[in-house]
This record gives sequence, C-alpha cells and structure tokens, in this order.
Amino acid sequence: MSYQKNEVSYYPEICDKLRKYISSVASTDISIAFSINKTLPEMVKEIENKLEMPTEFSNDFIPSLQLDILFGIKAENKVELCLVEVKRNKNLSLMNFSQLVGYMQVAKKIKTGILLLVSNWPSVNPLSNEFNNIISLKRLCGSWQVICNTNVEKHEFIAGICNYTIGNGIDWVPLEECGGISSWPSLLHYILPSDPCQQTNP
Repeated sequence: MSYQKNEVSYYPEICDKLRKYISSVASTDISIAFSINKTLPEMVKEIENKLEMPTEFSNDFIPSLQLDILFGIKAENKVELCLVEVKRNKNLSLMNFSQLVGYMQVAKKIKTGILLLVSNWPSVNPLSNEFNNIISLKRLCGSWQVICNTNVEKHEFIAGICNYTIGNGIDWVPLEECGGISSWPSLLHYILPSDPCQQTNP
C-alpha cells in the first residue's frame, strides 16, 4: 500500500510538482534544478552543475547537513536556493518546524524554506492540534532576522508550510499573519524579489 512508503520515495514527484507550480507563476524565464537526499555540499555542487552557474555558497564554507530536497532557481545571472524538509507523519508539529528553522540558521545563505507533509487524504489536517493553535494565536514566527554576535553577521530567511496529498496537489497552510510564505507567488517573490510574478495561485 502507498501508505507504507516513506517520504524518500515521494521526493521525485514532489520535485515535479514544485517545478510545475513555480514555473506557472513566474513572469520571466527561469531554470529550476533539484537535488535530493544528500548533504548540503553535495546538493549545492549538483545544482551548480545542472544550472551551470555558481551559488552564493561558492568558495565559502558549506555545513554538512543531511537534507531532503534542495532546489535552485536561476534567473538572469543569479541562482537562489530553497530548502524543503519533508515529513511522512500523521501531521506536523512545532518540533518539525523548528528543525527546518534550525537548518536554515546553520545554512545561512538559504533564504527560503518549506516544511512539507506527505499525506493520503485531502481532508487530513496537516497540523497537530497544538501546532494549529500556536498558528491561530499568531504565536509562530514565519520570518527571521538572525544576527550572529561573534561576527556581527545578519542572516534573513522566511519559511512556509505545505501539505502534499498523494496523487493530488500541494496546498499551503495560511501563514500570512505570522509573516510566513502562504502561496506560490509569495514563494517566488521571496526567492526572486525582482520577479513580480503572476498574482493568482495555480
């Protein structure tokens, strides 16, 4: 049964969905490349090779984080990266979201991240009751400015939460009032601020 499959087996179809959604809202020519289930240095190298362009990580230290999905979007003369943390749970918890945020704090040069639940039925609530309550009360922070005191370095990043229903689409959890990403146009806006993109969700 498909329910017994772990999240890794869904990575290729998740990447295919992401490519279609993002391409459908882009107003300019973009190229998208994915890397799955590797360490961050391996992923960055693979994306740079596929897009034939360096990222902001070039010639810099890259922490050896073991990640689920990393994708890069190439527009004009720049490549921007987005991290996707995939979970095959009953629902998502604050601990899952904290893991994504922790990765982005360490990775530093990745400015956008997505926590994505793989579920079987559209009616499934992607969030645990506690996590849903935290978001409803606007107690969750969806975007950050992190300042490292050791070198006075500032790092900004933003995150969103999605639910992928197997064989169907990817839906966003509303995080607008928490300062997070809540649509495909807003995702592309944060990845590529210079691209106004289309204003309707695919």
